[in-house]
Amino acid sequence: MKNKKTRNLICSLLLAAVLVGVLLYIDNSPLKSSMLSTVLQKGAIYALLVVSGSEGIQPHTETLFKLLCRYSVPTFVFINKMDIAHLSRQELMGGLKKMGDGFIDFSAGVPKEEFYDGLAMCSEDMMEQYLDTGTVPADAIRQSIRQRQVFPCFFGAALRLDGLGRFFCLLTAVCWLLTIPYASVYMTH
Repeated sequence: MKNKKTRNLICSLLLAAVLVGVLLYIDNSPLKSSMLSTVLQKGAIYALLVVSGSEGIQPHTETLFKLLCRYSVPTFVFINKMDIAHLSRQELMGGLKKMGDGFIDFSAGVPKEEFYDGLAMCSEDMMEQYLDTGTVPADAIRQSIRQRQVFPCFFGAALRLDGLGRFFCLLTAVCWLLTIPYASVYMTH
């Protein structure tokens, strides 16, 4: 048990270290919500809310998300521990959607039509673009994330590095406004 806790801590610290200065890393634990308000008052550009796939959406998950809403912090969601989760992606996404609109699964394997339908429901601009072209441009997706109309969700297992590559690609594209050749693979399926 101690070895597993140590690995989890190291993984959390590495992820937080990589994201320092750009992203506020929020582990999904009850203890963090007491400090979050103070940290958010000082400003955060983006937040990463990590949800345990094995535990699902907990009351403190909702508390953390409400605080992020209060301070208008664009939020990414990483649903971790999917390698040991007893809940399906659909059940976990359903739990997130109970907290509000805009939670979209950006993970690999989401059907293109389902992905764009979900995005189109988040804003009128994206709906118009989707109806006109059958797609939503990367710039519109970036803008909707910054405006908190879309909360990108990723599924994976951090200790196995599963799902992190896709997450970091989108984060890079959104945070630094980069147009990278492979962004279309990640942002437009």
